[in-house]
Amino acid sequence: MDAQQWLDNVTTEHVTGTYVDPSRKSEMFVGVAELWFATKSTKQPKTIAGYRSCSIGWFCRGGADVALKDIGHEDVQAWVTGLSKSGYRFTDRGLSASRVFQAYQVVDRFLRYAIRTKRLAINPANDVELPRKTEPEKRYLSHEQVADLAGEGERSRVLVLVLVYCGLRFGEAVALRVKNVDIERKRLQVRSSATAVAGQGSSRAIQRTLTLDRYGHLFPDDLDSVASALGAAYRLHTDGVVSFSTIASIAR
Repeated sequence: MDAQQWLDNVTTEHVTGTYVDPSRKSEMFVGVAELWFATKSTKQPKTIAGYRSCSIGWFCRGGADVALKDIGHEDVQAWVTGLSKSGYRFTDRGLSASRVFQAYQVVDRFLRYAIRTKRLAINPANDVELPRKTEPEKRYLSHEQVADLAGEGERSRVLVLVLVYCGLRFGEAVALRVKNVDIERKRLQVRSSATAVAGQGSSRAIQRTLTLDRYGHLFPDDLDSVASALGAAYRLHTDGVVSFSTIASIAR
């Protein structure tokens, strides 16, 4: 390419708004990804950890960094296709279509950020072919199966019943505080959810109300003993976290 042709190309890029400073598009994927993560301060730590895993952990497999300008459409397509094959994350199977789609979305959003910040002119993730998502068969436990599961461990019996019949997620149950249990009305005020991110605990604020007695007729003795145990704990320490194993021992 001679000097005049190069100048013409640069001029065209400026006019069309696609010009990118060579030094900007030569920046490395991981470094720019960290800048992108920093813009997500409103996201939960678990969400950021997921972004990091899908982008730096999966796209830059094995920690192999790459310059933005060297990422082509065929690279993104090969990466997406590879996620569905065994050996990428698991030895015996590939990722599900929904997980592949989630991973692709993260990298696509990152590349869009690179375009907005004038590091790329076009998105190499455009028009990538994704696996077709299928709806998995849903399986539900019968009341008898729930009773059998709850009966497997005395210390976890109450927790199993509350998770199944009250609708608490595990993180919500772990973060449930005594003061958020309405003994009289048999209601749970869910205010937070706990999760583990990179070996460290974190929580997020939520707000919803669940009832203890929707299916209480199926385990009336447990319901009454749980309410009594929670009442005793409430009188002792209203801001404490509910210990389901302690409740089980009190209930006995």
